Amino acid sequence: GDAAPAEFDPRVARSLADALGLRAFDETEIDRAFAAIDADGNDFLDEAEVQDLLESVYVATYGHQVAEHRRNFTGTGTGMTRAAFAEKIAALHQELEGGSEGAELVEVRTEADARRMAGRFAPVLVAALDHAFDRFSTDGTGLSAGDLGRFLAATDARPDVARQHAVAALAERRGEGAVLTRADWHGAFAREIG
Repeated sequence: GDAAPAEFDPRVARSLADALGLRAFDETEIDRAFAAIDADGNDFLDEAEVQDLLESVYVATYGHQVAEHRRNFTGTGTGMTRAAFAEKIAALHQELEGGSEGAELVEVRTEADARRMAGRFAPVLVAALDHAFDRFSTDGTGLSAGDLGRFLAATDARPDVARQHAVAALAERRGEGAVLTRADWHGAFAREIG
């Protein structure tokens, strides 16, 4: 024949068969399915007819995901201003690039984003973070679980998410000697700011 075998995701294949009413996949069902797709009745499926079929199948299969992405994109689902659209596009750019040089960092999602955000800290903030790091670090090169515990106890009156990020980063490193580096420390605060 003139057609290569079709390869479909199993969910799409099931939706396509269901949309075409294919159960036995016999000649009668195939003729009925072809006639349903051949909108102009010329006994030939042109690109537009195949496109319409596949769009309807993909919407039936993935429509709930499209609706979810639409809600995530517009927020309220009622539309968006140009400013809101520009913010979403900036976030999309960041997602594709893992953060971007020279562009406003919209949200800290990855380690690369945290490093970029920390690289943009004002010198006074870096000095304050380094002062706290040096104050609580036993050896001056990292924060152990005990060091972090002393930091948390000393700052308990002012709880914030940065401390949670530091604890989470330390917990992730349990197999690596459980030490937060100065860069990890800055990254915890970058996540809080971002």
